[in-house]
Amino acid sequence: MTLDTTLPPVAASLADEPPDLQVEGRLNALARLQRGLVLAVVSLLVAVGVVTWVFLQRSQQQLIEFKALSLAEVVARQAASARTVYAEQVAGKLRKESTGVPSENRPVAPGPGRT
Repeated sequence: MTLDTTLPPVAASLADEPPDLQVEGRLNALARLQRGLVLAVVSLLVAVGVVTWVFLQRSQQQLIEFKALSLAEVVARQAASARTVYAEQVAGKLRKESTGVPSENRPVAPGPGRT
């Protein structure tokens, strides 16, 4: 059994070079690998940052819209409640006492644009 002692082309070319060039070639290859790795990590971090920013912006917008709708519903309920109280209590009292005309029965005065 014989061992194959031939080197692959890249290793053979490195074997033909002086030792200081071999080290320099390996350092250059390592530097290229590090630059590529750093570029990939930075790209990944930027992508994660952009995706997070977009997600937070959309979430914040949806939360603002939800809170605005909730507040609008509360205000609408309060307004309806106030109208109900006026119609039941104040208008009823004015009718009983005949001291004034409640706004729901008040005639509309003709004015510009009204006939």
